[in-house]
Amino acid sequence: MYKIPEARIRVAEGSALYSTTPITVDDDAVKLLKEEMRGCDRECVYVLNLDNRHYPISYSLVAVGGLRTANVTVANIFKSAILQNAACVILLHNHTSYGPPAPSGCDIEITQKVKAAGELLDIPLLDHIIVGSSGETYSFRGHKLL
Repeated sequence: MYKIPEARIRVAEGSALYSTTPITVDDDAVKLLKEEMRGCDRECVYVLNLDNRHYPISYSLVAVGGLRTANVTVANIFKSAILQNAACVILLHNHTSYGPPAPSGCDIEITQKVKAAGELLDIPLLDHIIVGSSGETYSFRGHKLL
């Protein structure tokens, strides 16, 4: 039986929802969403919306895919960011296969598209983080791909 995570958007006016400290490194973002991503048996793509001081405003599940891919659109990624008045975003998704979470060609392509769209919308993409099934992570920013 497939496990599909619940789609959630949480909103609260004027307060940090999930953290009283800003997101400064990729591990901060992963810690925030690790419970949501734990045990997903398909690729799930999340966007974490941040304010201008990098405090989390909200997160949104933007795509649920199959074992190897998730078709996500740039519009879905920025939809919640625009509605939440986010200053910047972090993209996160899981890889269901074991081993180090290296980016696929599709991962690199969507990252480039989201980065370009974020520049046009003035909502920059701070990072794209891949979380492996073993808990290892791959940060595009950490690998100088952003």
